[in-house]
Amino acid sequence: MKRLILSLLLVIGISTATRAQQGLTLYEYTYKDSNLTLKGTNTPDNYHVRSDLKGRKVYFVKKDYTIYETTWDGRILKEYSTKQENGNYSLGIYDWPYWWEPADKWITAKFSKYYFTDGDSQGKLRHNNYILTATRTIAELKPRLYAYTLYEFTYYESQHYNEDETAVMHTSSRADLSQQKIYFVESQGYMYRTRADGTPYKDDIYAIRKGKTTNQLQRYHSQFYVDKSTNMYLASDKSFYRFVDTDAEGNVRHNNYRFTAKREVMTLLEKPDSNPYTLQRATFQGGGITNFYTWLKERLICTSTTSERVLVEVVIDESGAVAVHRVRFIHKSPSGETKYASKPSTPLEKEIISILRQAPKWSPATQDDTPIKDSFRLTITAKYKPRNRDLL
Repeated sequence: MKRLILSLLLVIGISTATRAQQGLTLYEYTYKDSNLTLKGTNTPDNYHVRSDLKGRKVYFVKKDYTIYETTWDGRILKEYSTKQENGNYSLGIYDWPYWWEPADKWITAKFSKYYFTDGDSQGKLRHNNYILTATRTIAELKPRLYAYTLYEFTYYESQHYNEDETAVMHTSSRADLSQQKIYFVESQGYMYRTRADGTPYKDDIYAIRKGKTTNQLQRYHSQFYVDKSTNMYLASDKSFYRFVDTDAEGNVRHNNYRFTAKREVMTLLEKPDSNPYTLQRATFQGGGITNFYTWLKERLICTSTTSERVLVEVVIDESGAVAVHRVRFIHKSPSGETKYASKPSTPLEKEIISILRQAPKWSPATQDDTPIKDSFRLTITAKYKPRNRDLL
């Protein structure tokens, strides 16, 4: 009997250890095709392959009640809350406890397929289908990537100056630089040299010394030291990049790169001191969006028989003021689809905007102790009647 108990304990221990080592499953999906569906029906019209999606792979990880869209190595791109219905996980953005916004993206309950819906120019719905092509285990999710603008520059000429740089002697094209491309991402007042995909290129981080038309890049070595001898320049409008060196005869060369493209990249850039950014969201009267929801609701009386669902979007600027706000009314179409519509100049919209304009300041969001903008949205169900302004 003792031997049996010991065996069971060993089995339980091995099973627990196995579970601990399992980690998280990363699902890889590859684009297959798109089917056009007639608007208002579930009948596919025809199938085709979209060239802009051909060969594209997307990745997801499920953890608890959240499904994360990730990179191939499990770095977070987006996070979705899920609703399970009709054999699918419906992905949506969930802002607890007020708002669920469907993302028109689905994953089958068995994770065999991922698809999202958009529309074409003829008003037909397209279901873009991805099939499961691989799974693998990752130990944990990696930090979220952030979107940055990546600037691409391509070499086109070198100008040779005399030694004191007072005159251009001649212009040439250097074979060793011919059509070379270099890439920069700007963040928090620094220029990061990167690879084409936005990942860091060595440790090339530059502070910017602003001039009237040209900014000098200064190599950033540490939190306390900037090397001012880089001889690298960017036009203030980022239309060209240049570095300066000398040839064998001692003549100064300006090696010029034209701006050729820019695009959004998802990447994780670190501060020059190699510590990750610290992000603190905006707070309202010691709390978050819950406090603001309560404050706003207190200023709308709910005694009318007409009920309205309203999506309120607010942007908190760097000073903590409610700088931008939008009010949209929510209703269901006859087909059951959620619709959002502006109703300018209606009494309820006017009242909400009036209240928002008089809202007390928030404590602004910060990134590394530097104030930044933040945004929130909340849904209010209001049976509206104007109320006493003394509360404002």
